[in-house]
Amino acid sequence: MSRFGSRALLFGILVLAGCPERALEIPEDGDVRRDLSVPDLSERDLTVIDLASTDRPPPNPCPAGTEFIYTIDEDTTLSRYNPVTNSFLDVGHITCPTMLGGNPNSMAIDRAGNGWVNYSTGELFRVFTASASCIGTSYTPGQGGLTSFGMSFAQNSPGSTDETLWITDSEAGVGGQSLASVDLSLFKIATQIPLFGGTQPELTGDDDANLWGFFPSTSPPQMARIDKKLGTLSNTILLPALSGNPRAWGVAAWKGDFYVFLQRDSDASTKIHHVNGATGTLTTVMSSTGRRIVGVGVATCAGN
Repeated sequence: MSRFGSRALLFGILVLAGCPERALEIPEDGDVRRDLSVPDLSERDLTVIDLASTDRPPPNPCPAGTEFIYTIDEDTTLSRYNPVTNSFLDVGHITCPTMLGGNPNSMAIDRAGNGWVNYSTGELFRVFTASASCIGTSYTPGQGGLTSFGMSFAQNSPGSTDETLWITDSEAGVGGQSLASVDLSLFKIATQIPLFGGTQPELTGDDDANLWGFFPSTSPPQMARIDKKLGTLSNTILLPALSGNPRAWGVAAWKGDFYVFLQRDSDASTKIHHVNGATGTLTTVMSSTGRRIVGVGVATCAGN
C-alpha cells in the first residue's frame, strides 16, 4: 500500500475512534509551538527549500512565523513584534559577514519568511528569521547610486504570491530620490525611476499589491502610496504629531493599517505609533520601547 494510502487508513481509524480536534495553541509571547515531528527548517533557505522532501503537506500562502512584524535594533538584535499583544520577542543578534563594516540600516521580509537586511555600507544580506543567522549575497553595493536605502517587498498584483523587492534612497532629499526594483535571481537593480515628493522614505507593502512610504522628514511627516511605475505619491496621510528630526525609523503595513517605528532627537528610544489606514487616525501604542529600531520588515501576507 502506498504511504498516502496508509495515512488515509490511519486517519479513518482515528475519526471512527472519536479523536477530538484541537486548535493550535499560541503562547502569550505570540510564538507558534513547533510540532517536533516536523523537521527543523530554521537553518535552511526558505526560498529554495523543497518542502516535498520533508514529507509534509504543501505550505499555506503565509508560513508560520510570517504573521509578525520583524525589527532590528542598532545593536543588531533581531526581534519580532506582535501587534495583537503589543510586545516583542527577541530572536537573537545577527552577525552578518560584512566586508565593509557598517551597521544594519533597513530590513524587508519576503513571503517565505526570509529577512533581507541593508547595511549602511550598501551591502545586502539574507537573515533567517527563525534563528537570526545571516549569510552574504552577491549584491554589489552602490548600484544606481543607492547605498543606505529603505526597502520592502510588494506583490506584483493583488492576490499574487509573486513579489518584488523595492528600494529607495533613505538619505537623499526631494529631487534626488529614486525608486528601484531588485532582481534577486541576479542581485542587480532591474528598474529605476525618479521618486517624486517626500524625503527619507522607508517602505512597506500591503496585502493588495500596493507599495507605501513613510516620509519622516517631510513637513509634516506623512504616509503615502507610491506608484511603482511612475514614482508619484497618492492617498497621502499627514502625520504632524510625528514632526521632529528623525534618528531611526521604519514602517509596516498590517491588517490594513500601519505601524510606524520612530525615534526623534527628542525621544529616548523608539516609539511605536498605529495609523488607521481608513481614517488616518494616529495612536501611540508604545511610548518607550527601550530600543533604537533601525530596520522594520513584514511579509505581504502578514495579518491577513
